[in-house]
Amino acid sequence: MKKLSDEVKQEILQLYRETDQTTSTLAERYEVSSSTISRFLKTHLSPTEYDQLIQQKKRPPKVAKVDEKAPLLSIDSLFDQEVEPLATISLEPEYVPQKSVEPVQVNSLEYFYDEDEDEDEDEDEDEDEDSGVIPPPLTTKINLQVLPITVASFPKTCYLVIDRSSELITRPLKDFAQLGKIPSEEFQQKTLPIFDNHKVAKRFSNRSQRVIKVPDGRIFQKTSNYLQSKGITRVLLDGQIYSLS
Repeated sequence: MKKLSDEVKQEILQLYRETDQTTSTLAERYEVSSSTISRFLKTHLSPTEYDQLIQQKKRPPKVAKVDEKAPLLSIDSLFDQEVEPLATISLEPEYVPQKSVEPVQVNSLEYFYDEDEDEDEDEDEDEDEDSGVIPPPLTTKINLQVLPITVASFPKTCYLVIDRSSELITRPLKDFAQLGKIPSEEFQQKTLPIFDNHKVAKRFSNRSQRVIKVPDGRIFQKTSNYLQSKGITRVLLDGQIYSLS
């Protein structure tokens, strides 16, 4: 990824504030990805100012009297509009390990999304077709152990399955009986499967659902309160169940 100099960063802030430049046009201008520009702006602009600028860039231009002799605009120019994100969250551009997990305010599923979510769709085409996060049924079932989310070891990149309305796909814990003997009080616990493999996540989904990429799995520990607000109390990762509470 191309590193932006301090001088370029100041230019980006000035252009985004004072001109009609969007994240897409700035990304093209400075030869970086749109997600790089977006993350930089969210970090260096206050949430209020960022929202105001997005609203300004979404407003349609004033209609002027048409000069019949003037050349027609390209239709491509009509689609260079910035989409307002569902949530504005300030993050450091690079993750700095800390001893404790700090709470993060989340009010939208977009916090989990990566703008290039499909880039790894074919990266594991050569992997074993039988690989997955759920182990085969046990001959003798042992009692299922539920561990706290704080001890979970998340991979750098994870994948989730969502439906057409962008809601996370979950299952009652009883649907994962192959993991072990599930206590009756755990049967209806709403469980979110988290995948470390795009291909496995794709097999878990159906035609009306799609797979999204989570660029840093450690975010599940920080957003446990948000997940619980959606009724999710358990997560499944690599054959182990973790409690969010």
